[in-house]
Parts: sequence; structure tokens; C-alpha cells
Amino acid sequence: VKSPYMRLTVASPNRAIQQAVPQSPPPERCQRQSELPGAESVLLLQSLRPVVEIPWGFPLYNFEALERTDFAYWKGRLKAAESLYHLYRLDHIVGLFRLWGIPAGKKPAEGHYVPEERSKWGPQGKATLEALLHASSLLPVGEDLGIIPHETRETMHHLWIPGTKVIRWERRWKGDKSFIPFSEYPLCSMTTVSTHDSNSLSTWWEHHPDEAEAFAAFMGWKFEKKLSNEQLIEILRISHHTPSLLHINLLHEYLAL
Repeated sequence: VKSPYMRLTVASPNRAIQQAVPQSPPPERCQRQSELPGAESVLLLQSLRPVVEIPWGFPLYNFEALERTDFAYWKGRLKAAESLYHLYRLDHIVGLFRLWGIPAGKKPAEGHYVPEERSKWGPQGKATLEALLHASSLLPVGEDLGIIPHETRETMHHLWIPGTKVIRWERRWKGDKSFIPFSEYPLCSMTTVSTHDSNSLSTWWEHHPDEAEAFAAFMGWKFEKKLSNEQLIEILRISHHTPSLLHINLLHEYLAL
């Protein structure tokens, strides 16, 4: 289920949920921040390549209005999904802690974080996530990929919300950039080999040979330009045997075999 105000990516799409869940929030709850009239939000996507600024054009969350209603809009959506699913994905979970607001007519680089005071990021995210956790029996999984402030992961750990571990990106980025051993993945996490925003494992291997060669060395394999079926099966097998609480891969990774 997707909307500019909350994006719940669930395990298997179902038209019934789209019919059951309201798609347009009441005006008060999505009104834009008063200090940023006409502002939009931008997501900063971090990968191995330079940061890309994407002005999505969505209005900012009005967290004060949402909190005044005890997050009734989001809670209603979760209750509607509860009879259909067991898990849901909180896409770009860091956005519940802080957003990048761009005043109307300005460039992405001319925006600023909302809230601007970093001291407010943790409490805002914690209050929102606690409300969602208590609203249903569904287990959230946070998409915490890229550059994530420490407040986000600390709160996720405190509330026992699994983060996302994509095998190809689990490296010691602040150190020697070596791959993190699978045995060191935390229990409170979900292991996967790809996401809906990334290439499939086989396509990544062919399009990013430098990264694939480093991963092959980590696995003790001789690097070949094409990922073999045997290697794909082995990576998928490993992805289901890390210490993570959850092991979930996209269907097309198996259909590629």
C-alpha cells in the first residue's frame, strides 16, 4: 500500500487492502509545516556512488497534527492490514525521525531538516514508532539503508524493530570496507539479497564487477563475469541461515534459477 503520507510495503500485494485502507488523509493531518509554506520533502539516497538528491514533491508530515489524533490515521491503516498480513515494511524509516524540507521554489540543497533541532529527532521517531507498535499485532521491519543517524538505529534496537541487512551492502564502510561475516548479523534484523529499489543479485553481479569481485573474494570464489546458478543458490542459502530473526528475499531471485 503506497501513499505520499505513509508507505507500507507488505509481503504480498492484495487489491483488497487497497480498497480497505484510506488513501487520502484528512486535510489537517497532512497540512504542511507552517514554517515551510508549500514545502516539499526530499529523500537523500546513499549508495556506493555519490549521494543523489531527489525532490519527490510530497508534502511534509505534520507530526504535531498526527500526534494530536493519537496517530489515528496510521493506526487505522494498520488495523485494516492486520487481517491480511503478518509483517509490514517501514520504507525509509528515518523519515519518521526527520525529513528534508525544501521551501517552494528552492533547490534541494537549499532545504533543511525538519525538525531542525537534532535533539527532537529521537523523541519524534520514538513516539511515532511506539504508536505504530501498539496499534496492531503486525511486526514492522525498518528499511534503514544508507546514511542513517544514530538516533534511528538506537530507537529501533530499543523497540526491537528489525533493520534490513542486504548482503551485498553489509561491509565495514568506515574501516577497510571488508564484508561483514554472516555470523555477525544481529538477531534483530532481516537478511535479504536485494530490494525493490536495487538490481537483482545476478544483474548487480554483471553491472558492478568491482563490487562483485570483492564479494567473490570474500566468499573464496574465483571471480567470473557471470554469476553461476550454483553461486546464486549458495548466496540464497546463506541468506536464510544468518542469525537474523527474518530471512526474506524477492520472488524473482528464485525465479532466476
